[in-house]
Amino acid sequence: MRGLPSSFLAPIFGYTNAQFRLLCQRYGAKATVVPLVNASAISRGAKMIDAYDSEKSLGVQLSGPRPEEFAKAVYIIERNFHLVKRFDVNAGCPAQGTMKDGGGSVLMRKPKTLAAIVKEMKKETDLLVSVKMRIFNNKTKIVQLATTIQEAGADFITIHGRTVKQGYSGYADWGMIQTVKENVSIPVIGNGDIKSTKEGEIRVREGYCNSFMIGRAAMSNPLVFKDKTELTYERRKKLFLEYHELCQELDHVEMKDLMPKALQFFRSIKDGAAIRHKLSQSKTVDELISKLE
Repeated sequence: MRGLPSSFLAPIFGYTNAQFRLLCQRYGAKATVVPLVNASAISRGAKMIDAYDSEKSLGVQLSGPRPEEFAKAVYIIERNFHLVKRFDVNAGCPAQGTMKDGGGSVLMRKPKTLAAIVKEMKKETDLLVSVKMRIFNNKTKIVQLATTIQEAGADFITIHGRTVKQGYSGYADWGMIQTVKENVSIPVIGNGDIKSTKEGEIRVREGYCNSFMIGRAAMSNPLVFKDKTELTYERRKKLFLEYHELCQELDHVEMKDLMPKALQFFRSIKDGAAIRHKLSQSKTVDELISKLE
């Protein structure tokens, strides 16, 4: 298949903004995705996306329940953001806010609607169209859904190996991801519990998937794409200051963004809890930065 990257940064709503995506690409992520863009808002001209020309291999993940709005959103985005290379349908988000309007993982139980969404998007674009979904506990059901998505014209499928009910608890079922891969002819991107590029490459080599996606492990350490999983305080500080610089370059310096990043970046280190507590007391960006120097 044309142009399928080997590794993806997972789209995480409220976290993987442009500056974070750029940081992960700087350290080895081959592709990134703008998360959870509301197709209805785009189709009505009420919202655009945070994408910048310096981003490479960028996809846009659309959310909603109406095929015609997905089609219009694709039309608008492709003509306004020439750097976009792919479109993704969110059919796996378990958050109530996404599901209440009929989007996210609700679409897994509405295969006809999901297929119609893919078909309408494919009419509007020659770019790659994919679907990101979760698993069912039943192998027959998940294969049937993946086959429906394939027949609708999707170029690839991304599968998070947890059920909707699991949310982010427990462990990803990679056996179920492999079952899908063995029963469809389009590529499958595997997602769930991958903590480094090396782990992802092993999953690909062992036949579980064609490419892999890293989410939560990258939230606290973008260097997972470089297989650097044990970082000192000093290395984490350098990473965070680098992120702050990217925020400045893109003119998006906001406490509501920097604080969550700081609390994530300083996890899993000696005295991490005390460090995060100290940082959490900061009232301004300048105060947050000064506590690291």
